Amino acid sequence: MTKNKKQSVKYKQTTVYVITNYPIRPKICSACSRESKIDLHHWKYEWETKEVKKNPILALKNTQPLCMHCHRIANAMKLVDENSDIVQQITKKKEEKWET
Repeated sequence: MTKNKKQSVKYKQTTVYVITNYPIRPKICSACSRESKIDLHHWKYEWETKEVKKNPILALKNTQPLCMHCHRIANAMKLVDENSDIVQQITKKKEEKWET
C-alpha cells in the first residue's frame, strides 16, 4: 500500500478530493483490459453533491474504472437505460396511432 494520497474525482460536474492509501484509477480498464488513461464511470449518482462534498469517499460508490473508449460506451448504455421509459411511451403512442 502507498501513503495516503489526495486524488480528484468528478461527481455531477463537481470535483471532490478523496484521500486514500490506494490508487482509485488503476492503469487497466476493467471492461476491455487495455492499459490506458482511466476514467471513473458513475453508473448511479446516489447522493446530492453537498453530501459528497462533506464525505468525499461517497464519490467512489457505484463507479467502474474504464478507458475513454469503454467510458463512452458505458455513457451511451446509461443514457438508453435512463430513457427507456420515454422510448416505451413513444413506441406505445406510435402503435396507438396506427391502430386508429
